[in-house]
Amino acid sequence: IIPAGCKVISSPTRPPTPAHFGQTLHLPFAADWKEALFGNNNKMLASGTFGAPILRTAMPPGKSLLRSRVACRVKDTSLPNQYDLCARCCADGSTMKEYIDFTDSYSPVAGIDSIRILLNLSAASGLTV
Repeated sequence: IIPAGCKVISSPTRPPTPAHFGQTLHLPFAADWKEALFGNNNKMLASGTFGAPILRTAMPPGKSLLRSRVACRVKDTSLPNQYDLCARCCADGSTMKEYIDFTDSYSPVAGIDSIRILLNLSAASGLTV
């Protein structure tokens, strides 16, 4: 099974890993890199990960959006002379500012300890969850 965002290629030597997606346009297998990226984007669209763009006017004052970048990676497979070209879209953290953006996080993630505390508080208060 090939994950979305990866394209299997056959090559006698391991292809170079590009530093950014722009380099893939000048490498052999450029069409395969594009297919890997479009496969990843289609997966993100189908799962609802990509949604409506956030308007800059809707951002809280003093906050900014992180740009996105494409991370490219060449993976070895179990077969000789076959490689996975993987491309995925991710946040570009190079625009973050030390002591300002490093502590702010806008992701809906909760640790298990936080969930346990909330469940205990709701049970103690007689609330249904």
